Amino acid sequence: MASYLEARDSIFEAIYGIWQPTGYDIQWPDKVFSKPDEQVPFARVTLNHEDGYQASLVNHHGQRIWERRGTLFVQIFTPLGQGNDEAYGLAKMLIDMLQKLYTSAGVMCRNVRLNEVGQEDYDFFQVNVVADFTYEEIA
Repeated sequence: MASYLEARDSIFEAIYGIWQPTGYDIQWPDKVFSKPDEQVPFARVTLNHEDGYQASLVNHHGQRIWERRGTLFVQIFTPLGQGNDEAYGLAKMLIDMLQKLYTSAGVMCRNVRLNEVGQEDYDFFQVNVVADFTYEEIA
């Protein structure tokens, strides 16, 4: 069971743990998104809560279980002219992690997928890793 912030933080912690060994920059929603000064791969993470519904009746404490849902986007950018194999490799690394994800906050991902965007800003090739996530909150 988790709050919005606990769920977000647990997803971001998992992504950071898998991305950090690459040594590439990863940009989080509380930073201004920008291209790096060098022609090196980087990623941007966006998380959007969408649906939520009551998943239980009220208990003896007046609480209910609420199912929370949303979509996670990880945009991966790799320099043009170096092939897009690295973009696919980085995406696959994240996809493998997200398909198995079950965080301490109870967040799970479903429908994990890769979407090719192609050339972005004339400098980078872009692929997106997209996943639907769900967790429960007691309120």
